[in-house]
Amino acid sequence: MSIGAINSVNAVTSFRAAEATKPIAASEQVMPRYYEAAEMPKEKKGFFNRLKEGFINIRKFFITTGYMIGGTIKGAAVGAVGGAATLGALALKNTAKKAPEVLTKGNKAAAIAVGAGLLAIELVKAKLNANDRGADLDHKWHTGHDRN
Repeated sequence: MSIGAINSVNAVTSFRAAEATKPIAASEQVMPRYYEAAEMPKEKKGFFNRLKEGFINIRKFFITTGYMIGGTIKGAAVGAVGGAATLGALALKNTAKKAPEVLTKGNKAAAIAVGAGLLAIELVKAKLNANDRGADLDHKWHTGHDRN
């Protein structure tokens, strides 16, 4: 690279650096102002809008509660079956090895971990389904039609 090319690169970068540090006038700013949660302007809602929002929130509460109860029952059943299957498989393994104890503390802990993991998976699936159903309800009430 020649000296002239290096000087021209330095001139361009110094011009850009000076341009970047130059203050921008208020009229030139194009970024919208982001409000903090405390300074957000309050939207005035009428009586019927507040009543509608309250009704929607009550329905979403019952939807979420129903899905979570169903997920708990299903998760308990799936977790019990999975834990029992794990415990049975580990007991068969110990029987085949002719171990002195068929059901050890480690086997029981593994079965409990499998059951708890399956319960947690079912609860997460239930919560996701409840959120989806709540979003459907919000969309239907705010737009007047289904999401599909």
